[in-house]
Order: sequence, then structure tokens, then C-alpha cells
Amino acid sequence: MRLVPAAALGWIAAAWCVGQSSVVALVVTAACVLVAVVVARHPVVVVTACLVGAVSASTAWQIAAVEGSPLGEWAAEGVTVDAVVEVTTDAR
Repeated sequence: MRLVPAAALGWIAAAWCVGQSSVVALVVTAACVLVAVVVARHPVVVVTACLVGAVSASTAWQIAAVEGSPLGEWAAEGVTVDAVVEVTTDAR
């Protein structure tokens, strides 16, 4: 039962961070690290902060990859692309 708050906050952080920028997700990660360092005596709080920090860091990583891709800009501009694809192996 001790991990229920950590899991719930991890899911909430993931759902919230996905709609934010990568900088906001990194700020959440930094805040979680700060909480884990300051409140080192309470293991439940430290585990929760570490879990939420790991989730927000991985979310920031993915958001940064999406933000760095030109596909978002192309989609906003309505650009169409023709692709020629050659299948070389069976699907796995």
C-alpha cells in the first residue's frame, strides 16, 4: 500500500507532463530531485519523488524529441509528402 501514492502521482505526472513542453517536464524532474534530497528521512516521500522524477524525465526526453522534429511544423503548415517505400523483410 505504500507504493499506491507513488504510482498514482507517477500516472498523474505522466498525463500532465505530456501536454506541457520539455522544459516544464524538466522543471518537474528538478523539483522531484530537490524534494528527495530535502526530505531524505521519509522513505515513502523519497520513493514517490524518485518515481515522479523518473516519469517526468522520460516524458521530457520524448517531448524534446517531438519538439525537435520538423514534422510538427510541416503538419501545421499543411505540407503533403509523397513517400516511396520498399519492403525488404517480413514484419516482426
